[in-house]
Amino acid sequence: MKSWADHCSSDEESEDEMRPVVSVLQEEESDDEEEFIAPPPPQRKNYHWPNSPPYTAFVGNLSFQLTDDDQFGQEVEAVVDRLSGGSKQVAIKKATMIVERDGKRTGFGYVEFESLDDLKLLLELGEGGKAEIMGRRLNLDVASPRQGGGGGRDRGGRGGGDHRHGGGGDHR
Repeated sequence: MKSWADHCSSDEESEDEMRPVVSVLQEEESDDEEEFIAPPPPQRKNYHWPNSPPYTAFVGNLSFQLTDDDQFGQEVEAVVDRLSGGSKQVAIKKATMIVERDGKRTGFGYVEFESLDDLKLLLELGEGGKAEIMGRRLNLDVASPRQGGGGGRDRGGRGGGDHRHGGGGDHR
């Protein structure tokens, strides 16, 4: 009998020579069908909750149809209302969509809440991609604390002013 490589490369094989190989492959496939391993349940994200104000959420994947910060805040409030079945509300202190210097929207923003409980409510309700604004599934997280500075010049010796290289202000 020829090796497996010979079976694959030769056009001269008879059907009788190929039957054992085909039956072995079919048996392997049927064994795989019997074993179904369910995927693990989604794990809850481990957030790093702030100990003191500001209680701010990062909100990514925003629609470019959002026109201003007030509308953004209203949409976030509507998300909480919708996901809680109308039973919960949040108090937003400030909502800010981030835009480039030329006015181009970046697709993300920050929402500062009056309390830690309000921040937790949004993130817990929106876990697993349930939070949407204008048909876009939001990426939600606790915002990183602001870093000091943003003084307009890069202290690394390259000059400054261009935010992509370390200078030029804070974008929240």
